Amino acid sequence: MPVIKTAISIDKNLFHRVKEMANKYHFSKSQIFSQAVEYLIRKDESIDLIKKINKSLVDINLDEENKTVSSFKKLYKKTVKEKW
Repeated sequence: MPVIKTAISIDKNLFHRVKEMANKYHFSKSQIFSQAVEYLIRKDESIDLIKKINKSLVDINLDEENKTVSSFKKLYKKTVKEKW
């Protein structure tokens, strides 16, 4: 995979924490940043997918609710038309 170099500005304390983590897990700082960004992207994509699923479920529930209301309206009209 092609690699692109970039420069970022981060808080000094965060930089030291990344450096410690890189040493702890024997990764380069670049690998730590890359993995963190990949994690955030996957999390964002998951959130988007959950929102789409929830929206479709709401739409399905609304369709079912509309069918139920329509059925009750028909039943009501039929009941009102009948002689008591």
